[in-house]
Amino acid sequence: FAALVLSTTACSDDKGYDEITIAETQREPMTAQEIKTKIDESVQAGVHFTWRAASTRMVWSAILKGNKLATIGFGMTAQQFDRTKTSQAQNFQEQLVQMIAHYEGKTKEEVLMYSDPFLNLFDVYFEKQETVEALRRSSLVRYVEPADFRYFSVADTQMAPESSTSSGCGYDAQTLNIADFTTVTPNARVPWTFNQHQIPAAWAQSTGRGITIGIVDTGTSPSQSLLGSNFNNGASTGRSIQKFGTFVDSIWPWSTTTDGPNDRCGHGTSMAWVAAAPRNDRGLPVGVAYNANLINLPGCFQCSSRWVS
Repeated sequence: FAALVLSTTACSDDKGYDEITIAETQREPMTAQEIKTKIDESVQAGVHFTWRAASTRMVWSAILKGNKLATIGFGMTAQQFDRTKTSQAQNFQEQLVQMIAHYEGKTKEEVLMYSDPFLNLFDVYFEKQETVEALRRSSLVRYVEPADFRYFSVADTQMAPESSTSSGCGYDAQTLNIADFTTVTPNARVPWTFNQHQIPAAWAQSTGRGITIGIVDTGTSPSQSLLGSNFNNGASTGRSIQKFGTFVDSIWPWSTTTDGPNDRCGHGTSMAWVAAAPRNDRGLPVGVAYNANLINLPGCFQCSSRWVS
């Protein structure tokens, strides 16, 4: 009986966690620029980037660069994401938080930052690469991702300050292949895709005048004057652009850090440009409705890996 008691006690103390050893060559975290370059390489190769396909070292490094915050999605299957439909949701989360606390050498209260009331996910604070590896081995984990790594805040040393980008924030359009656009008065470029959709032909009927377009996205870049003080440029006249809202530059509900209605050359700038960029005289692409008014309202999280993936 005494032996049985000792055996049971030993099992309850030993949670059966793997002893994880990180190779010496993998212990140094990647820089933010190295992470961004890896993401870019994947996209340029035509491969949809996911953190699931990234190495443990890369995920861990991005977590460190994102204020040491990670999002853990859990469930026994890929479809088990609804907390209300998962009978063991709280038990699964408890097991995983306990595992993280074990590898971090901290209490559960120190690592758990936020628990989503509707989805099978929670946010944690941790620092060790062993923790990432342990979570990725667990059958209860659907994904482990950096929660606050900010792709667009990483300086790109390979890009000139005013180079053109897909976001519409740059001014250098010389790298475009001449087969990809045509030029219309007063010196605006029409992308080849516009002709595919017969947009120039539709301008004979309407250029958007008298219509107001509302875009709920990440805001617009303050560095792009054609979506600001020069919104009325070239053949685009008599219209207005309004920028409302306060963009909270964090996924955390308690954050008060804001950057107003602006983004950093992100998705919102790109969408605003496609919708209503002026038919300009600067050799830059024209928008679909180049005489429409525009209201831009930030309303989604910029650079949040949770939504990107």
